[in-house]
Amino acid sequence: MEDGTPFDQYISSLSAKSLGTDYNPTKPFPLLIKYIDAGDNLSIQVHPDDEYARKVENDNGKDEMWYIVSAKPGALIYIGWKEDTDREEVKKRIESNAIEELLNKIYVKLGDSFFIEAGTVHAIGKGCLVAEIHQSSNVTYRLYDYGRLGGGGKPRELHISKALDVLKYAKYEVPAHASFGLLAMCPTFKVRKHEVWKEYGYCLNTLHSYEFEGPKGMDSMNGIVDAFRVVEGRFCNLPIEKKIDYQKGVDGLPKSNVIKLFLTGGYSLIIRPSGTEPNLKVYISIKSDDKERALSIESRLEKLIKSYFTQGM
Repeated sequence: MEDGTPFDQYISSLSAKSLGTDYNPTKPFPLLIKYIDAGDNLSIQVHPDDEYARKVENDNGKDEMWYIVSAKPGALIYIGWKEDTDREEVKKRIESNAIEELLNKIYVKLGDSFFIEAGTVHAIGKGCLVAEIHQSSNVTYRLYDYGRLGGGGKPRELHISKALDVLKYAKYEVPAHASFGLLAMCPTFKVRKHEVWKEYGYCLNTLHSYEFEGPKGMDSMNGIVDAFRVVEGRFCNLPIEKKIDYQKGVDGLPKSNVIKLFLTGGYSLIIRPSGTEPNLKVYISIKSDDKERALSIESRLEKLIKSYFTQGM
């Protein structure tokens, strides 16, 4: 939370009614909402339905939906099979590292949404930032993980037998999805999208990721961050109203290599470098009474930031 209160403490402070009219405080909260920032292709997986999960895992199954918050050019997801298939064919493709050839590839953009019913094979590709809403469940069966290593330098665990038990093998038909209104519905949740800016003003939040290539990529990135840290007065000719350097410690929060700039006009930037690779993320937030104006300002800011990275202030 903005005042530094851990989220679990904030939730505990609310009344049961604040968490929904049907919420039972004696049971686990029925939904989980996550942001998944895929810096690489994530594992190909499937979730069981309630009947199988409760019998085999003593847990819930998992229906879920994805909302694409941002996507780099060429970013994609996998949902379902391109054609009807069967257990033996899928098993053979897993063993020959060729399962992707069976998957339905979908190129994505901001605002796309997809409902993924339990039993549907799926994976998030590199370059996607996804809001994921799903049943509260810890059951995931990985079919394929690109040979990645886990703890102890051993390949991460796969769950092929259980995955083959719960998979749906029919061809997946990509449904038409609404831009607004009802996006997804299942027994556990409904997801609707509203244009609240029409009533409350428009708030645009976007994420931009910048890679610094070459042997000195980390040095280049850290130099940019240091420049943000000392900038005063104006940024890209825009007046700075306030700057927060979280490396100095703010309101009792843990120190972090994050900088936030508040610019005149209702704009703000959050600069967050990776600690392990030359990748810098910039979050742009714009508040405006007009949607088109906000989009125009965001585009201008993004161009100014790119110019700043290449030329300096």
